[in-house]
Parts: sequence; C-alpha cells; structure tokens
Amino acid sequence: MSPLILAAYTGSLLFFLFLLLREKKTSHPMLPLALFQERTFSATNVVAVCQTFTFTGFLFVMSLFLQQVKHYSPSLTGVALLPAFGFALLAASLSGGFMPRIGAKRVMVIDLLLSAVGCFGLVLVDSQTSYVLLACLLAILGFGLASVLPAMTEAAISHAPRAQSGIASGMLNVSRQVGGVIGVAILGMLVGNQQTFLSGMHLAFVIAGGVLGLVAAWVFVRTRPT
Repeated sequence: MSPLILAAYTGSLLFFLFLLLREKKTSHPMLPLALFQERTFSATNVVAVCQTFTFTGFLFVMSLFLQQVKHYSPSLTGVALLPAFGFALLAASLSGGFMPRIGAKRVMVIDLLLSAVGCFGLVLVDSQTSYVLLACLLAILGFGLASVLPAMTEAAISHAPRAQSGIASGMLNVSRQVGGVIGVAILGMLVGNQQTFLSGMHLAFVIAGGVLGLVAAWVFVRTRPT
C-alpha cells in the first residue's frame, strides 16, 4: 500500500481520536458522546454505515461489471440499473406503512436480511447470466437497502433526546457518508486485487452480504428489550 495512503489513514485516525477527546472534555460538545450510550441509537448508526457501504459499493462494482464484463455502454448501464432504483423508490413509500405494525427495529432486521440475500444472489452472476435474473437481484437489493433507510432514521431520532434530535439526524447522515466512502474503497479494492474481475466481484458481494447478515443479528440482539 502507498505510504501516502497509509499516512492519510493514520492522520484520519489521529484526528478522530482527538475529536473524541475534545468532545468528551468540553462542556458544550458539538457531538454529545452520551448519545451513544442509548443502544438503539448506536445500533442505527452502525446500520447506516453498513447500508451505504453496501449500496454505494454495489453500484460501483455493478457498473464496472455491466461495462467490462457484459460490455454495456455507459448509457445502457444506467438503464440496466433502473430496477434497483425503481424498487428503492417503491420501498421508501412502503416502509413507512410497516413500521407502525411491526416496529422500526424489526423492519431494519428484515430488510437487512433481504439485502444480504440479494448480495449472495449476485455471487451467482457471471458473463452468461441473463438480464432477467440480474434485474430480479438488483430489484431485491434495491428494495431491501432502501427499506432500511426510513426505519433507521425513525429509530435514531425517536431514541435521542428531543433537544438533540437535530444532532442525532446529523450524526446519522455522517455515518451514511462514511459508509459510502468505505464501501467504494473496500469493494473496489477487492475487485481490483483478484485474478479476475468476476472472482473479485463475487468476493465483494459475499463480504457485503455477510456484513449485512451479521449486523442484522447484532441489531436484533442489541436493541431487543431486556
């Protein structure tokens, strides 16, 4: 790995530790660390990281697959990805209806597991896979990941003090942005470091699906009533 990249990682870690120390000592913190003592709030931020880790990384890797392996044009690649975005829009409207019935935390767990199924399904995709099957997998993954978003937002805001709801919302957005950056970096690295593109892509989706499954189990255990 490049020394410049290692230096950037080291600097980021040091600045993050400095931020935590500063926020812990100041009397008026920008980010009250006590928020993370609420287990549902801390769990939803982990979900936010993993949700955008998978969604952003998936779009990056799948765009490369469609152009480099399936030999689609950039325009056709955008059209081919429409099932993911179309079902994401559908999920955003339906998710709110399920939350009052089964609760935001159960919605998160179910949709994380559904997204994991979509990731593992993409491991079966290769250059000969029909677009019909691929579109179904894209729809499953888009629906599952998008359904998580309203549920985790509701859970995070409702489990933060009312006076700190704006801070809680901002922290959730930061977690999502961090997850997106990490997703492109790690899944993109996996694709580039394997002998073939397909082997790298399959490994990337196995890891993404495994992460989602583990987080779903962790959220279920961590946020259930004691």
